[in-house]
Amino acid sequence: MMGNNRHAVTMLCLTLVPCIVAGCAGEKIRMATGGSTATYYSFGSVVGQILTEHTKIPITIQSTGASKANIQLIDSGEVEIAIVQNDIMDYAWKGIDLFNGEKITSFACMAALFAEACQVIANPASGIRTIADLKGRNVAVGDAGSGTEFNARQILEAYGIGFGEIRKQNLSFGASADALRDNKIDAFFCVAGAPTPAIVDLAINKNVIFLDIDDAHAEKLINKYPFYTQFAIPSGSYKGQNDAVQTLAVKAAFIVSAKLKEETVYQLTKALFENKAQIEAAHVKGSELSPSYAVEGISVPFHPGAEKYYREIGALNYMEVRDTVSGKVYGSWPLNGGEFSVEFVHSVNQSPVRETFCAAGKEIGLNSVRFFSFGAGMQSDLEEGQTMSRDGDALVISGINRSFTELNYIVGTESDHRLFIDGETVSLTGLASAKSRGKNAHITLRIQ
Repeated sequence: MMGNNRHAVTMLCLTLVPCIVAGCAGEKIRMATGGSTATYYSFGSVVGQILTEHTKIPITIQSTGASKANIQLIDSGEVEIAIVQNDIMDYAWKGIDLFNGEKITSFACMAALFAEACQVIANPASGIRTIADLKGRNVAVGDAGSGTEFNARQILEAYGIGFGEIRKQNLSFGASADALRDNKIDAFFCVAGAPTPAIVDLAINKNVIFLDIDDAHAEKLINKYPFYTQFAIPSGSYKGQNDAVQTLAVKAAFIVSAKLKEETVYQLTKALFENKAQIEAAHVKGSELSPSYAVEGISVPFHPGAEKYYREIGALNYMEVRDTVSGKVYGSWPLNGGEFSVEFVHSVNQSPVRETFCAAGKEIGLNSVRFFSFGAGMQSDLEEGQTMSRDGDALVISGINRSFTELNYIVGTESDHRLFIDGETVSLTGLASAKSRGKNAHITLRIQ
């Protein structure tokens, strides 16, 4: 009996080892991409082949209708992994815009892959020089119901322009380029990886200009829609484009079914980044693969397998809020963007104050302090390297450059301490007072 048991244990070990190393040979994954001539399809085909090679998990590629259709395919169980825009997955997770009333949370993020720039192209003969100049003009905003149409609406609204204040046309990228070439429209929106073939062809025979999204409007949009990131289209991406274009970008991202095993997604994520050189050699978009880029600007949860990999290599940190005395953890939030702020009422001058920090590894750096209602006659002593400026009634001290391993606050019941992190607002007072029965609470913020 003893010998038989040993033989059984030995056989079990031999069976388990290849399953762990090779990702379980019996497992199969279907990947949804995009149209057969689209970047999603070509990139997905390359990645699928390379991931299969290194994980031994067979991945089959499907040509699909792109982001919205791909999320629905995962939800229905017809595929296990898909490429989508990060703003579209945000809409699905919240049940808004393209998914109005159709909330889908059966997926998780694996990795952001590459930038899809929000490009606004105009005919210079129209006199248009800024996005604000689009009011009252003929503007194409992408196909009806497309992600581009929603991006166009959000960008225009940031500049105080509604769809009712332009002569809106719903056209594909190719049709938009043709219409601008024939002077049938004044400008169009295109959200895609740059350089975009339709714009490349247009710029060869037509003078065009690219409209910037300035820092102030970019910040406004990112605060409201955290799936955006600032992006510069390199100079020379198109004929006649001599300067870089400052704009925003959404991201093409891999999402996976929430039902996939943690180890499976861990192995896929690990293979994706450890074989970047091979992917880049086969597809130009592979050059943009980066673990730090993969976690920034993602507003839906990461799959536990992907999260395990990012935390293992130090690419994904969490801001943890705990009771200073007892050590009890009140909550934790992904720190994808690296920057966060804490706002409270100053105990001495009773001015609302916002402290802005930047996280680097486990270190927390204080960058600036904004006093929202600092009296005109009030001054602050500055240290070397610091600057002070006025913004209306507010006083801003920048260049502070102090580092901490943790932040400690006393939160009371009368004024709220709020944490602003990756587009989310967290009431620290509400978080702590619920545990402290209405008394002042000592809390600690620390990066984990």
